[in-house]
Amino acid sequence: MDIFYITPVSSRSLFFLGVLCVLMAIMFLLFAHSAYWSRNCQVHLSDKQLEIVGDLWSRVIKIDRVNFSNIQLLDLYKADDYALKFRTLGLRVPGYSSGWHRLRNGEKALVYITNRHEVIYIPTYDGYSLLLSIENPNDFMSKLNEYSN
Repeated sequence: MDIFYITPVSSRSLFFLGVLCVLMAIMFLLFAHSAYWSRNCQVHLSDKQLEIVGDLWSRVIKIDRVNFSNIQLLDLYKADDYALKFRTLGLRVPGYSSGWHRLRNGEKALVYITNRHEVIYIPTYDGYSLLLSIENPNDFMSKLNEYSN
């Protein structure tokens, strides 16, 4: 039996495969990070600030930048104007949306949504709003109202 070898691949192709493997590893780490934070996101509320802890879009908002007069509890299945239209920089998978999105009304929003039936809409004076799924939305809203003075 005679054996004939295929011509070896060029080093340029091996470099491309190496870069592809590194990019896939980075994507895996980003998805693992998002999967962890989708279950562990928190909102820290004080008389000075509202802080979202988790995912890649964590943010601190000074309490005086919150527009308290327009805070609402929404059902996104019924409030069409506030439904997510498209993602600008974020993650959207079934059951979880986070990051920056545009709403149907054209507004820019930072969202952390896991339950579309109970979403707290918090407008800010900084050109965007927050849409948050909080486990006890009524308790959160009453606590937020305490800081509105």
